[in-house]
Amino acid sequence: MSKIHINSAAHLLVLSLTLGLAATPNPAAATSVAPLATSVSPPVYYLDGVRTDKATVDKLSPKTIAYMNVLDEKAAQQVFGAESGKVMLVVTKQGQNSAAVLALNERVAKVAPLSPAAHR
Repeated sequence: MSKIHINSAAHLLVLSLTLGLAATPNPAAATSVAPLATSVSPPVYYLDGVRTDKATVDKLSPKTIAYMNVLDEKAAQQVFGAESGKVMLVVTKQGQNSAAVLALNERVAKVAPLSPAAHR
């Protein structure tokens, strides 16, 4: 079985979306996991509670990320509406206490478990 090595926030995001996981990055160590065969539709990204694009998220340093949550299609539809697919919520250390993040976390917590870091 081959392994994928995760060395950046972008790789962790793609892996999280593929596996449907909520993830908290650990920049001190690379992570290895076995790949799964699955189709991935492009997610919608939110950075610090505000919709953004993949390119912006890809530029983040793992050291700046406080936590991430991945919403599957069912949970995303309950939070964002019928047309939503998968959603990646990325929260930076600087933005984790912002009004936008706190409001979005409150909405998400009603339909999906949040990363333990979101409860700090």
